[in-house]
Amino acid sequence: VHNRAELRWKLANVADVSYFVVQKSRDSKDWENVEGQIPVEASIVHEYTFADITEAYTYYRLQSVSIDQRSSWSPIEQINCKDAAYAFRLLENPVHNSLRIGIHSQSTMPTKIIIYDMLGRTMLSQDLNIGTGSNDVQYPVSGFAKGSYQVQVVFRNEPVWQSRFVVN
Repeated sequence: VHNRAELRWKLANVADVSYFVVQKSRDSKDWENVEGQIPVEASIVHEYTFADITEAYTYYRLQSVSIDQRSSWSPIEQINCKDAAYAFRLLENPVHNSLRIGIHSQSTMPTKIIIYDMLGRTMLSQDLNIGTGSNDVQYPVSGFAKGSYQVQVVFRNEPVWQSRFVVN
């Protein structure tokens, strides 16, 4: 969707699951974690959106870890991201002094980066022009309180990527 991988899943019983881990693979045999643990919320429907900036990973699966630490995996899904016009990733998480975002774009385009706190308040909003190729953008967060935040990237007035990050 909009040149990024988007996962949605439903839980039959929220009480049994402690957290999720999204995993990726180039060959559907060797797996690595996309990001850390995704905590379970009260809702039975969950969404997770991400983009891989360095290479097109074509296989994804979801690991579900129960409260007693037993794991189960979703069926493997194959996707094609080779023709993506842009891709994003957090370069480190948790964050200490600055938030770094890697952005890969096939063309120069105006972009807006917005950081929200978990109450939805805008902490930072900045317009910038992303160049063709790989871009590494940084935003100071040393003045932010410790806790969770959300960063959103907007192209042409449309949110195209968002991710949570933690300030330590």
